[in-house]
Amino acid sequence: MTQPIIQISNIQKSYGDKKVLKGLSLNVEEGEIYGFLGPNGAGKSTTIRILIGLTDCQSDKLKLAGLKPFPRNTDFLKQVGVVQESQNLYENFTVFENLKLFANLLELNLERVSEVMNELNLNGHKETKAKELSKGFKQRVLIARAFLHEPKILFLDEPTSGLDPIAADKVHRFIKELKKRGTTIFITSHFMEEVEELCDRVGFLRDGVIVEEGVPQDLLQKYSAKRLKDIFLEIMGEGNE
Repeated sequence: MTQPIIQISNIQKSYGDKKVLKGLSLNVEEGEIYGFLGPNGAGKSTTIRILIGLTDCQSDKLKLAGLKPFPRNTDFLKQVGVVQESQNLYENFTVFENLKLFANLLELNLERVSEVMNELNLNGHKETKAKELSKGFKQRVLIARAFLHEPKILFLDEPTSGLDPIAADKVHRFIKELKKRGTTIFITSHFMEEVEELCDRVGFLRDGVIVEEGVPQDLLQKYSAKRLKDIFLEIMGEGNE
């Protein structure tokens, strides 16, 4: 029996007197899309920072693709890609220059940049500066950058926030294509319709712990709900914003 690609057991994390994660445990199987859901302040961002090696923590087990995020090392960094909600491109660089910079840092050849640009239909904007791109195209560049090195695990933080339906649909189609190739995708999103469409399983985070988890359709039946949003509201309740 294969081990889950993401293994988390009893993560504890505090900032001063504030305990953010209070024994978080979850497993993500290789090749699945996992939706990590919760209200603002539940600990989602802290969890992702831990999983990508930016913040340390206490835990009984913490492994991604068989490796530990700490101490940070090249082998671990090669296994993960990250798209943050903030669109942190170099605004005065062209699309190609943004991707070329990261390809150089990752010691990749420029053929790989061309391949990814072609996959995400970015060739028509190769010489366009990032500051001149729409939000939808910027998001595609960020996904391209995160996937240049073909990581095993891709973290997407609010991947379609602020995008129009057409741009969001293009991002969704590429996410599904990555899944077909075997990429494991870990998504945080406030858009429950997006989660229902994309995710194989979801986990609901409240007050630093997973309080519910399962396949979206199974959860809809369990709660006799028509929408995942209704389950979210029932689980979180008022006062957990």
